[in-house]
Amino acid sequence: MIDNNNTTKKEEKNMGNDEKILAVTKAASHISTLVEKSELQAEMALSDIASENGDEFALEVLKQMPPLQIAKIIRSRDFSCPSIISPLATPELVVEFFRKEPLLWEMENEKTFQSYDGNIILNLISMIIIGQEDDGKRAEILEAVAEDEISFEYLMQPFIGWEARAETDFLLENTEIEFGSADHLFEVILKTAPRVAQKILKNIGRYNPIWSKDDLYQKTKESIEEKEKPADSVEDDGFIPLD
Repeated sequence: MIDNNNTTKKEEKNMGNDEKILAVTKAASHISTLVEKSELQAEMALSDIASENGDEFALEVLKQMPPLQIAKIIRSRDFSCPSIISPLATPELVVEFFRKEPLLWEMENEKTFQSYDGNIILNLISMIIIGQEDDGKRAEILEAVAEDEISFEYLMQPFIGWEARAETDFLLENTEIEFGSADHLFEVILKTAPRVAQKILKNIGRYNPIWSKDDLYQKTKESIEEKEKPADSVEDDGFIPLD
């Protein structure tokens, strides 16, 4: 015997889910369009969406947007006034942001990205990491970043050149910390995710201070190209087609 009441409830639930998916898709499309006009307008619209529909809905909207557009919104803010995206971002979103953000770097000349302002990178990382309101979530984000090669290398950028510190104990209580500095960022990482802090110190010597940004950009570009490559485009240098 068919339970009509249960069937009706399931139909109503499915209809509600479909409407939510449609609303999320529509909102993501609207925010994406605004990003191309004004990043600040896009963030204001996202803030309105979060106020009207809740953070969970706003997060679903972010998940529907291309990572580079999210990066553009975050870049429109600074550490003194963080983006609304900072507390909303999940570990997965942060990893994708760190992996894609180098694609937005503007060349200072035709040959190198190395002159790109490192303070911009520091500011963006600080907004995401220090901008978290919950230590547990901050730790989850840092652990996720540390497990991904490219996003971890992005996180490393403010600390490249710290070889002298890597050879000694980094005693924060004996160091004057400037708010918003690389020292400040490291202090937060050390207190929240000690394993990640130790990994930073251990890997500092791996990166060449002269070419670190160029190397990171190249890895980012190659990872994107690899994902976009068709599944059937497997090259084999040893294969010679028959006539």
